[in-house]
Amino acid sequence: MEDSRKSQMESEERENLVDFLYKDNYRIDSYMAQLLDGAVRSVKQQENTSHGSSHSLSVFKYQYGKNNLTSALNEYNIDPHDHNVVILLSSLDLEPIYTAPPAECMGKLVHLQGSLSIRDFNLFSDLIPTFTKNAALLGQSAKEAKKIKSIWEIIEKVAPMNIELECELGDGTIIRGILKEDYLLTAYRDIMSLYGPALPGIWNVIGLLDTPASNNRFSSTGIRSMMDNMAAAASTLYNDNNSKATIIPVLIYRELSK
Repeated sequence: MEDSRKSQMESEERENLVDFLYKDNYRIDSYMAQLLDGAVRSVKQQENTSHGSSHSLSVFKYQYGKNNLTSALNEYNIDPHDHNVVILLSSLDLEPIYTAPPAECMGKLVHLQGSLSIRDFNLFSDLIPTFTKNAALLGQSAKEAKKIKSIWEIIEKVAPMNIELECELGDGTIIRGILKEDYLLTAYRDIMSLYGPALPGIWNVIGLLDTPASNNRFSSTGIRSMMDNMAAAASTLYNDNNSKATIIPVLIYRELSK
């Protein structure tokens, strides 16, 4: 009975599918190496097969049989694909966080669950020249458009243009992070075309949680002071004081309904 129940549970687990949107492969491999002595690069499946002929003859109480069977053990290489990710999720076994994370979660790997928005600020770099050339069509004067372009050229040199992740939890808590384009499994332009800025449904974000620094240390002299002020200006541009924490995403996925 126990074996039957275990087999049923394993079958149900195999039927649960997830749709991955983002995978930081470097960190996944790093955590696998630390937790499980390495990442899986190949999986082998073994199959025992028999060849030949077999027959038997029964006469009353006597039985005569002949067997010319030969057996062979065949091995097949299977693409592990998301095998590492599934093992990592199982090994971490993180409880989902639906509301504002407690202080003890800061500086740790966490599992956030909430709604998701993604914005690519690089698009501004493409839009500003177009806006300048077509200012009249957008109800702006050529002088105003030129002024906006000049301001943007300064901002672009100071502030990095990134792909931003925004996760809103059930109580309205907002946590933001930066996505690397290479780790997105669906291109941002495709996401924007299909959904706009907000993705439908509930999403899971596994990553490193931190609180924004409340007291920035500034150098008071020389080029360091200039660099610190530029970094503070870039931070101010992005920060609207709504985000209660920051996250370095490792995995983003959603559970598929059947």
